[in-house]
Amino acid sequence: MLLQAGAAAGAAKLVTKSDIFDYMDGAGELYLAYDFHDLAARVYGHASQPKITAEVYRLGSSADA
Repeated sequence: MLLQAGAAAGAAKLVTKSDIFDYMDGAGELYLAYDFHDLAARVYGHASQPKITAEVYRLGSSADA
């Protein structure tokens, strides 16, 4: 089966410590406990498929991941 590439729906969103609670709907405390620095989130989609959100987190160390 051949997979078709989806397209990014807009630019990546950068989430920092100051707005993690808004992005996580109030659940940001857990991420801050693991020395959260920031994250980049981007939505990908294809007309015939559900959208996928990819998130890349930057934490203080690999032990925090």
